[in-house]
Amino acid sequence: MSCFSTEDTFEDPPQGMLRTPRLIATVKMTPDRPVFAAAAALAAQMAGCDLVIARPNGHLTDPARSVRELLDAAQVSLAADVGCAGHQSARELVRAGAERIVISTEAIIHPRMVPEVIDVVGADACLFLVDCQASGPGRVEVIDPSGRSMNIECSSWLDQLQELGADQVILRPRRTMPSELLLPLIDKCGLTVHIERPGWSFALVDALGAHGLVTEGALGCREQLEWREQEMAMLQLAGRRS
Repeated sequence: MSCFSTEDTFEDPPQGMLRTPRLIATVKMTPDRPVFAAAAALAAQMAGCDLVIARPNGHLTDPARSVRELLDAAQVSLAADVGCAGHQSARELVRAGAERIVISTEAIIHPRMVPEVIDVVGADACLFLVDCQASGPGRVEVIDPSGRSMNIECSSWLDQLQELGADQVILRPRRTMPSELLLPLIDKCGLTVHIERPGWSFALVDALGAHGLVTEGALGCREQLEWREQEMAMLQLAGRRS
């Protein structure tokens, strides 16, 4: 039984269908303290996010159990970003209650796992996280989470993901990467793109042609929604003046 509840607050999508999230929040899971992560996840969802990504804050000996304990404490739409070794671990995380699975460099190292995981949980339940950086004039390359080059052009990897059956990606550019470098990537990409970059707003994400934005926790959600309200108010004021 849950410690927290969002009853009568969020409408569940029809069974077998997952809504494409617009605002995604990240929270940290500390080993053996699932209630703290549950509280953070619930706060983020109540602040307006459509999906919560749970990431480990330390080594998780049993990621599926950690996900289950978090969801036992809070009813939230959760994506597990805890490492995915293949279709078996993806199945375990979904059975633990995760709505979606986040897959990062594992897919680059073992591309064959992409269709295998998709066959098990569905394309709409997979989010492929792509870290990237500028590698030259007009060029963007894929990097690992520590910043080391994977020697793969980002556009080539996005094309390959689409060919392998992927539906959604999260692009996570380094802070030094100019936003305009993402414009041709997203324009040519046939995938639904979300962007994770601190300090970027919905206005910028929309201008780049991406679908959604990933921010940090409940505070990040509130900031994004407040910025969007301010932008809408300014547009309405400008329309009345004209």
